[in-house]
Amino acid sequence: MIHVSILSLKQTLYDGDAQGITAPGTEGEFTILPSHVPFLSSLKKGVIMIHGKPQNTYIEVPKAGVCEFSENRASILIEEGEKNI
Repeated sequence: MIHVSILSLKQTLYDGDAQGITAPGTEGEFTILPSHVPFLSSLKKGVIMIHGKPQNTYIEVPKAGVCEFSENRASILIEEGEKNI
């Protein structure tokens, strides 16, 4: 499992454990799974999919953002977002 925190300037959009995430990087979509190597990526407009049980959660990235992953923790900052689009 990885711990995922997704924040906008106004609110916490997601804070919990997940099996992985898929996000819209500016250089292309990427997926992070447990024990992934650390990295940092900018995000473009699109949708973040949080892989979970029993269902996936989707969060919109309406403009841009940034994702940092290290030690099984993903921290994502976005301008705005909506839960479960």
